[in-house]
Amino acid sequence: MMKRRAALLTFVGLLLTPQAWAAENKAPKDFVSLFNGKDLAGWKVPAGDNGHWKVVDGVIDYDAQSEASGDKSLWSEREYGDFILHVDWRLKEAPFLNKNIPYILPDGTHARDIHGKEMRMTLPDADSGVFLRGDGRFQVNIWCWPIGSGELYSMRTERASSPELRAAATPRTQADKPVGEWNHFEITAQGKTVKVVLNGKTVIPGATIPDLPARGRLAFQHHGGKSKDGAWSGPPSLVQYKNIYIKELTPAAPGEVKRPADSASQQPNADPVRALLITGGHDHETSFYTLFEGYKDLGRLRVTDSGTAFQSDLRDKYDVLIMYDFSRDLKETSKKNLRDFVESGKGIVVLHHALLNYQEWPWWIEDVVGGSYRLRKDGNIPSSTYKGDQRISVTLEGKHPITKTMEPFEVMDETYKNMWISPKVKPLLTTDNPNSDKLLAWIGPCDTSRVVAIQLGHGPTIFSHPGYRALVHNAILWSAGRLK
Repeated sequence: MMKRRAALLTFVGLLLTPQAWAAENKAPKDFVSLFNGKDLAGWKVPAGDNGHWKVVDGVIDYDAQSEASGDKSLWSEREYGDFILHVDWRLKEAPFLNKNIPYILPDGTHARDIHGKEMRMTLPDADSGVFLRGDGRFQVNIWCWPIGSGELYSMRTERASSPELRAAATPRTQADKPVGEWNHFEITAQGKTVKVVLNGKTVIPGATIPDLPARGRLAFQHHGGKSKDGAWSGPPSLVQYKNIYIKELTPAAPGEVKRPADSASQQPNADPVRALLITGGHDHETSFYTLFEGYKDLGRLRVTDSGTAFQSDLRDKYDVLIMYDFSRDLKETSKKNLRDFVESGKGIVVLHHALLNYQEWPWWIEDVVGGSYRLRKDGNIPSSTYKGDQRISVTLEGKHPITKTMEPFEVMDETYKNMWISPKVKPLLTTDNPNSDKLLAWIGPCDTSRVVAIQLGHGPTIFSHPGYRALVHNAILWSAGRLK
């Protein structure tokens, strides 16, 4: 009798287990499978990954050690608007001892002790997540924190979030299974609202996000990595996925993508800033270009590479140059044209990896930008280092037209450490992240031009962050002499 009861209970348990609702990697009625159980067809493996995102025994397997130079997350090839997404996932292990896990309250804030200091815990940790609509900022978290998976981390932690959104982005209950066991997400994105069900329990009933894009790709997040000594430098995404199905609620016509910049209300004004964006020499996410959308005071942005940008005199064509390239050197004619532009009083904005530019040109590094990422050791001074997927608390320094309307913010991005920075620069932003130099943004020491250097900007999460968007927009306006 006991054996019969045990068998019956096992059968009932299988019926109620979320991942048992359909055969392995075969979509149920009205859903489409995004993973065939055999290969990564339909997914964009990061360039240079070298086999770390792979299929093992019918599941997507990741070891958190992608060798890609840029974004290391696994993105879908297609974009989606409103949908219901089902996905099974499991954390294989949690080898990193995280000493900085906050005690999160139901309203999304952090608990504090009697001295007002945030309470922190030390626990084994791993970290991944599902990115929604093309941006890691809109992430459904997977991790080992006591608050539970399903949290919308950026929505909970951004200072710009309303108290209502912060609370809505915080899980109502911890529904995770132990590390090593399979879990099941049901994620609904409809309009501006996201709902998350984990293992049959609704953890996010509905978080309405004002700036959630209308469409975008899905992604499984890379997080963490190993330091030179082979130890994990952060919670790694040692994760597997399977049974990935989607049901589009409002399918768009093939190829239809609506961009905010195309709307009539966002056409340039009568006297927009004339800016030239210079890229090339370093991979970057296409979502980077959304940084410049939706502003009436910016004209139609022309994009070129440094190999051709300075072949002619730019002084009468542009008000400001926005550099997001990695260029080791310039021909003498190009150097002259760039120098003429700077000495004519025009503006320069240097973003992220453009801080690696022109290593052998002292005038550019010392007199114009006031900083440089060291590509190699300089005597006893080691080369600069970078570290991805860092949570960075950004503090405003002093008073400046660029930052006067901004507030401190927190972002996820790549950090640079041990750069050369001139003592003549004027600080704009700083951080206390131990994997970053303290200075995140500054005004260059140039006497003839308005120069802004910004260390942040690897992406993709940061490109839609309100704080970063305001920073870059204000930097362009100030460099062009439009912001007082």
